[in-house]
Amino acid sequence: MKSLLLALLLAQDTQNIPVTYSSPGKGFLSLALYDEQGVLVRTLLTARAVEAGPGSTSWDATTDLGSLISQEHRAKVESYLALATQDGGKIACGGKRPTLTGAAANGAWCSTTPGR
Repeated sequence: MKSLLLALLLAQDTQNIPVTYSSPGKGFLSLALYDEQGVLVRTLLTARAVEAGPGSTSWDATTDLGSLISQEHRAKVESYLALATQDGGKIACGGKRPTLTGAAANGAWCSTTPGR
């Protein structure tokens, strides 16, 4: 899926990528994009009233996730993760600072971290 999304981004002249769908009947439609690990990338529609047949919306190539608001905020999130593991919690995946380049490298990033 990631390579498909990357190909779509590279093929577009704008950052508004058309997304088409077909509804089997009149009702409400929710539509979201997920990556290959099943992590939500972007919610496109939430309970939109639709008629039967084809429809479309667009994706602006952004995600529902982003950098935390500051380095201090990231440190606080990381301290909560440490407390959770000290108390016996398990981090299913993530919980690390991603290695990024360019302008994103200065962000206060922390990967998505589901726990149990």
